[in-house]
Amino acid sequence: MVTEAPIKTEGMTAFDDYLRYGSDDEASKGPTTRKAYLWTVDLFQRFLNGRQPTPDLVRGFVKELEEKGNSASSINRHIWALKSYFRFRKQLVEGLARQEGLTPDTREWAAFLGKDGVQELKIRGLKTQKYYPRYLRDKEWDKLLQTATNTIYNPGVSSYARLRAKLELALLYAYGGAGLRLSEAVNMAVDDVIDEGFLRVIRKGG
Repeated sequence: MVTEAPIKTEGMTAFDDYLRYGSDDEASKGPTTRKAYLWTVDLFQRFLNGRQPTPDLVRGFVKELEEKGNSASSINRHIWALKSYFRFRKQLVEGLARQEGLTPDTREWAAFLGKDGVQELKIRGLKTQKYYPRYLRDKEWDKLLQTATNTIYNPGVSSYARLRAKLELALLYAYGGAGLRLSEAVNMAVDDVIDEGFLRVIRKGG
């Protein structure tokens, strides 16, 4: 059973360094990712409760995460963290085998990881729900445009409010009329207006 408790990082310095600096098999990770991976390993170790890992126990850990209501994307992040941890343990076991010989603990880890390493475990990620972009209907667009327009021509509002409404109206036209993503619209600069009626747009991904 996975128990809830503050993260325990004792003895995890080597794994943290492995994540920080990376290796031939592992890209380096930033502080937030490293903390999340350490948390996953802590959860897994408490789930094992002193037992040596087996593929069935790994699957049991994933199943318990499902039963506790974790989303598929959250569980997949735990799986990625475990795969990184198993790669680290495999590297550690191989290094000890070359230098000092295997201890009982590392021998059991070697048996668990197998000659092909983590690939032998065949830990499969869960299918995640696909999210499709939501588009505003014509009536919704009209309402947004009308709200900004009303503010511009409302004599009862401050000059600052009218100026802000003009900016909002310009962004709405750029966002909707040019088919831009929201981030593309708000990140536009004056230099992006390359000719009257034309914009230079840097799409997502460059």
